[in-house]
Amino acid sequence: MAPVGETRRRDPDTPAGESAAEPAKASAWQRFNAHSPRYRVALVGWIVSIFLIPASVLLHSPAATGVAIVLTWLAIHNLRRVDAGERRAQADADPADADPADAGPDAPAVR
Repeated sequence: MAPVGETRRRDPDTPAGESAAEPAKASAWQRFNAHSPRYRVALVGWIVSIFLIPASVLLHSPAATGVAIVLTWLAIHNLRRVDAGERRAQADADPADADPADAGPDAPAVR
């Protein structure tokens, strides 16, 4: 008699290539919406700030380019800060799923 896993058939409602062991991956829009509003604002701010540098170069103004670089730097660090806070909150909510590498050097060990 064949093992149970070999005799099971695919559910006819599931798309080809997708089985119970491989759940459907969320789309980029679903993953984006799964984050907090602060994270979404920080991410959009970072993406917009990236385009400030080439736009400021077109103005031929070193001051505008400097401001664009500083705004991009601030957007990157704001996104990193919000992302770290969101990861921390997620780890606090479910410590079994927490990745020890995300915890940092000062975090206590999860037992």
